Amino acid sequence: MIDEAVRCGYSKCRAQLPPPGPQGGRRRSFCRDTRWPGGRTCGQMARAERDALDALGLDSGPATFRLDADRLREHVDAVRVPVTELATALDAVAARLDEVEGSALAAVEAAQRGTAEAEAARVEAQQARERAERESREARERAEQAAEERA
Repeated sequence: MIDEAVRCGYSKCRAQLPPPGPQGGRRRSFCRDTRWPGGRTCGQMARAERDALDALGLDSGPATFRLDADRLREHVDAVRVPVTELATALDAVAARLDEVEGSALAAVEAAQRGTAEAEAARVEAQQARERAERESREARERAEQAAEERA
């Protein structure tokens, strides 16, 4: 038979308690030797804790924890829908951002291609101008030479 570990009943301690002695008997509920400030035992501290909860009108029984868990579930359920909607909206924003980024990158690449083509056309025009100036100069020199030969 598996014997489950029993823990101290004081909420701040929760130390594992030893099994009953060789003659059996009832298991202990609190640590025997642990002392807290003021020399108080775990049993005394648990009793003071219970009295404080009772004075505040709070019940520390399992029903209270069940009510607290139910209230917590209500809060979680109330937040779940807006959080899901927010996650969906954030996914849509991320998708739109990816789309805009893709468009921007395509526009930048197109602009860079256009700039490269314009630069190539400018270089070609510059070379054509230099060629035309050179041919014009050569034609002028030939014309001058021909005029000198006629004279």
